[in-house]
Amino acid sequence: MKIGHRYANRSDSDFFKALASLQLEIEGSDGMSILRITEDHELWPAVRELGERYCPIHQTFNEFTKAEIRRAEWLMLGSTGHFGYPQPEDGFGYLEATYDTTHYCRRCGIGAVQKAPFRFRAEPKAAHSQFMQLN
Repeated sequence: MKIGHRYANRSDSDFFKALASLQLEIEGSDGMSILRITEDHELWPAVRELGERYCPIHQTFNEFTKAEIRRAEWLMLGSTGHFGYPQPEDGFGYLEATYDTTHYCRRCGIGAVQKAPFRFRAEPKAAHSQFMQLN
């Protein structure tokens, strides 16, 4: 298993300007940049220091080999991206449309029972995703 880090911020942020000299592979679109790096990478100490200095959006993840995944007793899958908001989104209207809120606690969020499918504003455009997540 490797421990990895995902940093995201505006492409013109001080963090990504500082990373430019390290010549790392950076993904990006629409003015946002993303860097994925594992702790065994030779440049990880420099990236960690820049992350602490500039505080971009930061997520930690685990990266497993295929052999580790095959041997695992339990697996958890997660999406790598989000697609929109459940509808209607104004005033959290999707709660009443999607859930029976008879025993729902608005303070802690437990007790709702799903009664209908989630509604989307448009057909999901996640062509390469096998599953997705709403915001």
